[in-house]
Amino acid sequence: MRKLLLSILMMVGAIAASAQVPKASKPVCAYCGVDLSTGESHKSSCRYYKKEESSEESWAPNFNSIEYKYGNGVMCEQCGKTNGHVSDCLIGKTQGYARDYWAKSSNSESAKFRIKIYEDNIRLFAKQGREARQRKQAEKSTKLKDYTPASERPKVSEPLMDMPLCQPAPQFSGINETNIRHEKPVDIVGEHVWGEIDLGWLAAYAEELGEDFSNEFDIERYNHDEGAVILGTHKDNGRYHWTILERLSNGDLRPVSQQNLKVGRSGYKNIGELRDVHFEGQGKYIIAEYTSGYRQVYDRKGDFFRDGYNIKVLGGTVDGKSLLYVGEDEQTVAAFIINEDGDVIADGHNITQYDDAYVLIGDDYPYYNIFNWHGEKLSIEGNTGFEEIKAYKNNGSYYLLKDKDKGYAIVERGFRRVGNWYKTEEEAHRVWRASKQ
Repeated sequence: MRKLLLSILMMVGAIAASAQVPKASKPVCAYCGVDLSTGESHKSSCRYYKKEESSEESWAPNFNSIEYKYGNGVMCEQCGKTNGHVSDCLIGKTQGYARDYWAKSSNSESAKFRIKIYEDNIRLFAKQGREARQRKQAEKSTKLKDYTPASERPKVSEPLMDMPLCQPAPQFSGINETNIRHEKPVDIVGEHVWGEIDLGWLAAYAEELGEDFSNEFDIERYNHDEGAVILGTHKDNGRYHWTILERLSNGDLRPVSQQNLKVGRSGYKNIGELRDVHFEGQGKYIIAEYTSGYRQVYDRKGDFFRDGYNIKVLGGTVDGKSLLYVGEDEQTVAAFIINEDGDVIADGHNITQYDDAYVLIGDDYPYYNIFNWHGEKLSIEGNTGFEEIKAYKNNGSYYLLKDKDKGYAIVERGFRRVGNWYKTEEEAHRVWRASKQ
């Protein structure tokens, strides 16, 4: 009984003690009272308040800025259009790039970076366009004092004469030639690719010319159209003895006089020693070269053609025929150009060659003349001699011909005259440019 009473007293005491402990409350901020368990932000007056930064997603390009107004109500600084742009305008293209990129972009940070680059480029293109217009305006204003009114499109005449062209062609070519060097001497008598040599025949020519010919050779050169043949024989002193076999009309071969090769032709003196004989102009010419610079030229059959100290095969053809230039020297008072048939194409002093014409100091000396490649002289209003003739290649080929009294005439490719007479060279150039617009 005593134990039961003691247990009851202990239970009553525990209940009484439990009733005195307060119930737990929600966590709140000690300064602003915000319930911290909800994740609510602190009040702006709280010491723990932190201002929220705007997110990157809130940024967007300003398509109402000046960079996007060019061509959209504002004159474009580059192409000059107010409504739209020309097809290759850089400002218009860059505006399109920016709009397309923004429409397709999902990464705001990279989009912001790329868009700003596009806008910087637009500003740069606009600056360049303004500066270019300013330079052009300044240049135009400074040259007003030299301006001479002219038609917007100067009149261009019909061709004043034909325009055959001097077509490029190689001076040296193995296409129509064969050049063989033999290790051992070859007997000249017998059958060869280029023809047959008979011992009796050779002896007869030697007797007729009173000259001896070599019976052996170790160099043979021939063209492929049944023309002349060149034979070279190595001598003990290291030089070569050269023989030219001329092709006759019946196909036979005959030696060219060794005396003519030794002493020269046309009265030239001190020609030196013959050092080489070879083909040029794709086998159309035989050139005999001497230590003094003197040259003899034979045609492809071996007939003597020309000689001189300043003579060469030109790298061009007119009407399919090769050209030979013979310059001034002790026997030649004026230079000339002939074709492979011997027709004189040009003759005079200081011949300057172009593909559509040539210029020289001609029979109107000291005036310059201009010719086509048939040797016809250009005349402008009866003028054939000019103080100066200059060739230009600027948006097409043309010549400026200066007359002492009238000024400058313009002649374009095809021998067409452009405009009239002009007082200055600069004015003539300006008219030429206007004719090409």
